[in-house]
Amino acid sequence: QTASVGDLTGTLPSFSGLEQLTSLQLGGNFLTGSLPVEFLQATKRGNDRIEVLLSGNAFEGSVPLSWASRFGNLVLDLAGNRITSLDDGICDQQNWNDGLVGTYGCNAILCPIGSFNGF
Repeated sequence: QTASVGDLTGTLPSFSGLEQLTSLQLGGNFLTGSLPVEFLQATKRGNDRIEVLLSGNAFEGSVPLSWASRFGNLVLDLAGNRITSLDDGICDQQNWNDGLVGTYGCNAILCPIGSFNGF
């Protein structure tokens, strides 16, 4: 199942009751606040590839460590937000972002502050 919406404001809902979601495309909205700890906590797809595309919003803070144990194969796009840190447990997720986190660590999720990806 895929969910995609534009022109949204407010905080990111936890979608905690969704069990089968495999793609959430909410990039380019006006979402603010922190990423919810209980995000997709009822998922039955934790070992499947799940896309969470949240670029171009105004999220702040860090990626909750609880996501590391919940998702084994997450594709996470947070570019263009105000994320300030990534816990080492997040950066240890070898299969995230199609295996790029296993190769590049945290840099495969977000570039370090003051740098960018030229591609």
